[in-house]
Amino acid sequence: MVPAFEMAITHQTQIVYFLGEVVREQEVGTVFRHQTKKWTELMNTNTWRKYYGQDGDMAPVLLTMTTDDVTALKVSRLLHESGELQQFRITTEERTKQFLHEKGAFLKYIPEHRQLREIRIRNFESDQI
Repeated sequence: MVPAFEMAITHQTQIVYFLGEVVREQEVGTVFRHQTKKWTELMNTNTWRKYYGQDGDMAPVLLTMTTDDVTALKVSRLLHESGELQQFRITTEERTKQFLHEKGAFLKYIPEHRQLREIRIRNFESDQI
């Protein structure tokens, strides 16, 4: 599985890896459905340690960028229902125009309500601001 992008951020003393995927609306039911199985397998086993485990014991976070909030909800439901993948966050093209540390730049899926909630990812906060 090759992510569309990957990055590492040092937050306090821990390195947090983000593996990125870009999903367009037309890919949700086809290409991304197939990729979801691979992401789940990578993240829910110790396979991720082979590539990202040397710097810590925390599995990478899957960061998915979609075209809009409707597609983000479809992607979130698919990720959640495909195998208990918990470490994922969603954003959209529009949401990335704001500062990444602001609430609303990212979305988290709330399974009990089957909807998304705007969140902040503290890893993107800078100590220099």
